[in-house]
Amino acid sequence: MMINIEQMIRYDRWANLACVTALKHADLANQKAVGILGHTVGINEMWLTRAEGANPTLGAWPSVTLAAAEDWTIRLCARWISVMERTPKDLNLTYCDSRGQQRANSLTELVQEVVLHAAHHRGQIALLLRIDGHEPPASTDFIPGLRSNLF
Repeated sequence: MMINIEQMIRYDRWANLACVTALKHADLANQKAVGILGHTVGINEMWLTRAEGANPTLGAWPSVTLAAAEDWTIRLCARWISVMERTPKDLNLTYCDSRGQQRANSLTELVQEVVLHAAHHRGQIALLLRIDGHEPPASTDFIPGLRSNLF
């Protein structure tokens, strides 16, 4: 069975927005956690622009507010879906990596990178919230979200 990459991007959107909500509910949003969330947005945009054949605007570690992270998360999801509608999932997309090396990966591989990278950082955000005495999202795991029809 092939991975449903549109479902994966929608999952990533849902899980990242759950982090935004948890950070908004923290008395004083943990700035380190907000920075990590900004990083997930920046990396998402970097891989998306590679799929689009464009240049990123955010950078890997953008300084963003929670409102901006929320807005970027929503807009990036819509852009990914637009790319998916016009790009074969197994087509190798060529791009230059951060070291200037010419690379090629399929759209499916790019989406997997975005989703797995963000999952790693969502775990860090949850830990930082707990350390500061705040509640992280109840779950940003794929299967619980899928069972609840959240994306």
